[in-house]
Amino acid sequence: RDLSYEEISKLLLCNKGTITSRLYYARKRLKELLEESSKGGRQ
Repeated sequence: RDLSYEEISKLLLCNKGTITSRLYYARKRLKELLEESSKGGRQ
């Protein structure tokens, strides 16, 4: 199920800005890990 940032913020009891920030940094980290993995690197 797709949830809006507003719905997520209500479920987690934090503000929408926090959700936006956390998702931004999570996506950024995931991108880094996928790029690293595609190069054959692993930590």
